Amino acid sequence: MLAPYRILTPEQARHNTSFRYSDHMIRRVVAAAALAVVLMAALPAVARADLETRNGDGTLRASATGIAYGAVGKGSIWLLDRTADGKRGWSVSGSVHRRIHHSGNWWEIRGSNMSFFTQKAWSLRIYASGIRVRIVANGTLYLQGTGRYAFGSTWHNWPVTGRSYLL
Repeated sequence: MLAPYRILTPEQARHNTSFRYSDHMIRRVVAAAALAVVLMAALPAVARADLETRNGDGTLRASATGIAYGAVGKGSIWLLDRTADGKRGWSVSGSVHRRIHHSGNWWEIRGSNMSFFTQKAWSLRIYASGIRVRIVANGTLYLQGTGRYAFGSTWHNWPVTGRSYLL
């Protein structure tokens, strides 16, 4: 059985510790609920796709804001840092045979057993075999060739004729 509600005067409220505790808790719950609403409203603006590829052989192109990293068995990686902060936002390591600076500030890195990392705003083109990539970003993606890819936990075959996706 519920106790009947009792309306307290301001004087009674100052001396009633259970009321002050309840009032404090209610304010915390309201503040937490307000924060949750604000975060949920902002979520679509910062939501990011999570893509992973395995054993890719062909073409992977992406232009996005976020991070991408992975490895290439043999071929070329093209990178463009689209930020205007004056700092290079990518790196490539491994058996690099040649680095070529193209117009538009694109960098082409040719080699084998290379790994790469890029962050912030970037564009990426990979023409290779043995493509293993992880992208957590907002942007666009194009896949063509053979291999496996997954958004989340469902794995699919790469499109042989090529297909574009939104990240």
